[in-house]
Amino acid sequence: MIDELVKAEFTGAPEIYRYWDGTECVESGLRMAQEALDRDLQNESAFLPRFDQAYRAVNDAVDMNNDDLVLMIRSVLQNNGALSNNRLKQLITKGHPTAIIDKAMAVLTECLVDDDEAPPAPVPLG
Repeated sequence: MIDELVKAEFTGAPEIYRYWDGTECVESGLRMAQEALDRDLQNESAFLPRFDQAYRAVNDAVDMNNDDLVLMIRSVLQNNGALSNNRLKQLITKGHPTAIIDKAMAVLTECLVDDDEAPPAPVPLG
């Protein structure tokens, strides 16, 4: 049935289609899968425990809706302990008082303190 709807005409010698070698395509796919396992999965595995710890601490300390809390924590973790100005403006626009954001950032900073490096201290907003 589909043959009646689609008209495909191959040009050139039929051997180039009959004996096509997909080795390079498969090797490329395997390299991408290996990179995903080696780098991306390891990064995600390191990120999740930090996120969970930060989420529990901030959620216990401040009253913020879950979606905004997740966005804030993810943003801070991905920006080396800093809350971007855009994310800050977004939280304020959504009605979160600066005192709540300051407290959340203080708790996040405590969570992110590591033996090797500490993120920059949050700048109070209000």
